[in-house]
Amino acid sequence: LASVGRLTYGHVDVEGVRWFESMAERVPSMPCVEALELLANVRARALQGLGALRSQLSSLASAGVGPVWIPAAVHSTVVLVDGAISAATGLVHARQECMPWVVREPLLVLVSNWMELHSAFMQLLWDELHFGGIFEGATVGAASAQAGLARVGSLLGRTWQLLEYDTGSSVAVLREYLSYAVEPQIGARGRTACEVVASHSAGDRRLRPAAGAGCSDDGHELLRRDTFDKWVVDHQLLGQFLREALAHQPLDPDDEGPALSVADVCGGGGKHAEFLNRSGLVLATGHGPSESAPELTGGRVQAMGDARKGAAPWPLADWVLCLEAGPRAA
Repeated sequence: LASVGRLTYGHVDVEGVRWFESMAERVPSMPCVEALELLANVRARALQGLGALRSQLSSLASAGVGPVWIPAAVHSTVVLVDGAISAATGLVHARQECMPWVVREPLLVLVSNWMELHSAFMQLLWDELHFGGIFEGATVGAASAQAGLARVGSLLGRTWQLLEYDTGSSVAVLREYLSYAVEPQIGARGRTACEVVASHSAGDRRLRPAAGAGCSDDGHELLRRDTFDKWVVDHQLLGQFLREALAHQPLDPDDEGPALSVADVCGGGGKHAEFLNRSGLVLATGHGPSESAPELTGGRVQAMGDARKGAAPWPLADWVLCLEAGPRAA
């Protein structure tokens, strides 16, 4: 934490460096609840640093020297967010006994969303290397310089929204977790907060599947595969399915909508349904057992629910696929 603080905030927020160093000294012995609060505060500190960067860019732009500062702004922003994620990951590693899945999941979502934004920042530098002069008005005109400022300003704004949402949601999740899962057990069983949190963390590590895929409800694996594009899509098999499904289905040339509906049960990351929908011939929907599947997959997979718990039945379809569940059943 101390090293990340110095590397990340040294050129943005001196107070931030001191804060990280003071927190680092207390990490090994602080109670679990304080460690959980620190996990949220690390990202809040990054949000504060990003606000300082946006102010700097605005001041430099007003002074007419903003364009030449764009590469430094890109670097500073990337280092700031990478530093926050690295510091949070280091904290999770140092105090594993205090980190249940409920507080780690928002971090994984942050990493997933940041990867897309990080790519956009690299695209900005790529364009400068490729085309040259997009940051400097003297080379290609003031209009291009303003466009460069607008692009980096937009990316800084999107990064702000990402960190603001992550900070707010992580604090809300923590409060809900402490209120509904920790405090009742303290009163009912006479345990300390650290003991309750540690039992939840140990349970998560013990029960989490080592390789949750297909019809597993393990959100860790679902998000990992979706973030790093680890889903395997058998395009040849899906193409054959389309041929078989549509072989005896009369197509109306006046009908602009899909001819059939398909439910992909145990739909993984929704990639099978996504491919089928691109054909325009069927309307496919992915369904999975994880309650967080809609959020983790950007809405591509809907939670099936559990009829035994009173969940509403998911819609019927003309065809049902179980490609992800097949290998497990075999």
